[in-house]
Amino acid sequence: MRLSREEKRRLAEIEERLAFEDPELDAALARPPDRPDADVPTPMKTQFLLAVLVILVILFALAVLLTLGETICPGGPPSRGSYCGTGPETPVGGTGRLQ
Repeated sequence: MRLSREEKRRLAEIEERLAFEDPELDAALARPPDRPDADVPTPMKTQFLLAVLVILVILFALAVLLTLGETICPGGPPSRGSYCGTGPETPVGGTGRLQ
């Protein structure tokens, strides 16, 4: 939003009065800050944190999916990807033969 001529004139008067009444404050306001505020999140920081969060979620989901493949069949050792259902694909008595 642009300032009108009257607003610019009033602002200049205020700045002049401030410089005359409190030169230390005027000097402090005129110089650049010592360091940028580290606590203010920037878009780059936000995007980085979001990317890290997404990667962690993907790694967690991958770990869960990989461990779901390991099942424990009743009466047998843990095996990867073996079928432990009650259908005809169930191994008979640990012999490895199907019913």
